[in-house]
Amino acid sequence: MTWLIHNANKIRMSSTVRRISSYGLLVAEKEVLLSRLTKGPNTGRWNLVGGEIEFGEEPEKAFRRELKEESGIVFESKLDLIAVLSECPGENFQIIGIVYSVILDKKIECEEFRDGDSSDGCRWFKIDELEKIETTSFVSEAIVKLFRNDKLQS
Repeated sequence: MTWLIHNANKIRMSSTVRRISSYGLLVAEKEVLLSRLTKGPNTGRWNLVGGEIEFGEEPEKAFRRELKEESGIVFESKLDLIAVLSECPGENFQIIGIVYSVILDKKIECEEFRDGDSSDGCRWFKIDELEKIETTSFVSEAIVKLFRNDKLQS
């Protein structure tokens, strides 16, 4: 097998792509912050805020950078790792996501129509609204992980 490094951290093996990304599940006032994707196999779906880890970048720093790019929010407090997830939204495309939880006392206003590299902004959703919108598998999987850790029970 021949492995080629493509765009820093997209690993190509023949016609497959593996993307390594860092995400955050931000929760405040029983709402979660999501961003709508504009590129790739999940175009049009709502996803956790975050994105691709640049070559040499630490996952936590990548999440903080992506959070600022996608929402305008700067967050410096502690992050809790809740999951490492994998999704294959396309036949030859895999996303590996390192997911952090961020539990806030109150919502931080975000720039709803901010232009990220692969998203067109963010929005807060009530947890019970999530079943009515199209989301990536990472959204539901991360919420399940948080419930298992009792962080959303209160």
